[in-house]
Amino acid sequence: MIFCFPLCQADSLLMPYNFETFNSVAEVPFEQWQRMVPANNLMFQFSYLKHLEENQQGNMRFKYVLVRQNEALMGVAYFQVVQFSGTQLSNYHAESSIVNRIKDWVLPLIKVEMLVGANLLMTGEKGFYCKTGISETDMADMYLQVVQHIFKGETQIGAFLMTDIFETDSVLRQKFEAEGFHPIYEEPDMKMQLRPEWKSIDDYLNSISSKYRVRAKKCMALSGSLVRKNLSEQEVKNFEPDIYRLYKNTIAKSTFNLFELQPGFFTGQKQLFGERYMVFGYFLNDKLVGFNSLYCNQKSGEVHYIGLDYEVNKKHHTYQRMLYDMVECGIEQQFARLHFGRTASEIKSTVGAVPVTVNGILKHRNFIVNNIIIKPLAAAIKPKDFVFRNPFKDTVA
Repeated sequence: MIFCFPLCQADSLLMPYNFETFNSVAEVPFEQWQRMVPANNLMFQFSYLKHLEENQQGNMRFKYVLVRQNEALMGVAYFQVVQFSGTQLSNYHAESSIVNRIKDWVLPLIKVEMLVGANLLMTGEKGFYCKTGISETDMADMYLQVVQHIFKGETQIGAFLMTDIFETDSVLRQKFEAEGFHPIYEEPDMKMQLRPEWKSIDDYLNSISSKYRVRAKKCMALSGSLVRKNLSEQEVKNFEPDIYRLYKNTIAKSTFNLFELQPGFFTGQKQLFGERYMVFGYFLNDKLVGFNSLYCNQKSGEVHYIGLDYEVNKKHHTYQRMLYDMVECGIEQQFARLHFGRTASEIKSTVGAVPVTVNGILKHRNFIVNNIIIKPLAAAIKPKDFVFRNPFKDTVA
């Protein structure tokens, strides 16, 4: 006999909400959605969501929810529904050899349609906004009820995942854990504050210790043959096949990846956002050998996907050069901070990025799977440790 339970059991009598659920952003009332969403959040804009739907057609499904109370709009949420296989966690290892053996046996057995309460394309981007003034406790209760609402209507969805839960989200995390969701470890989110006195890359280099300044200058020398160019919309379109090939090179080395972008994504983003979405190409003898991309979100630079020719990277240190170039770009754009996202934590720390602790929460609909398999594995499996490097003279570690 299989025992199943709703993914959350919040008491709806405490906060009687009504939900409107849509399967496409084209169905969502535009003005109501936009009224709830900050104008500077590019990932919540209709144009972005529409392009994401078109690019991922057939690879993931989408859910959009308007939350009302006494007919007043209280919140909006979006979700992505993807196929999840336990083998996608194979690169994560537990400290116990016994747990690793169990993991290697159990993970291939887990195949489920998963509801994701976050933006899979951007670290730190939650898929939920609510009305200003709502308490953290009420917001968490509301979000639980949104998830419950979707699961009542779609029994084929077997699990829920929310990523990018920071220490400041303690109320949200506690509410979910009380409902049987299990915390899972994620690689830290790497963020860098840009100092207002930095007016050029030379100011930045002067602020780091001699050890890291020598390293930076060596990287600049080794990558001196590379030509970096801020690609125009037409150039992104022209180079899209090469950009996509380099992107595929990079995600092939990813520890955890729930989906792949489809061709045309980068051109589409450039068409939507213009200079608010920058794509930088790195050329060697007129051949594109790397790229990185960046969302310009008011005072924050959100580093997005990259792509590399790894043979070129070995000789010319393309990736390290990209990191220094992102710092320079952030200074030029007068950003207050750069958000580098997860992965490659140690090398990102060498340019000044600082790790921010982040977790996820996960729950499987099946009671046995959730408590006998998911719970112990989620507690045991952790990303690999890394050595944090602090390059700055005034805080050398």
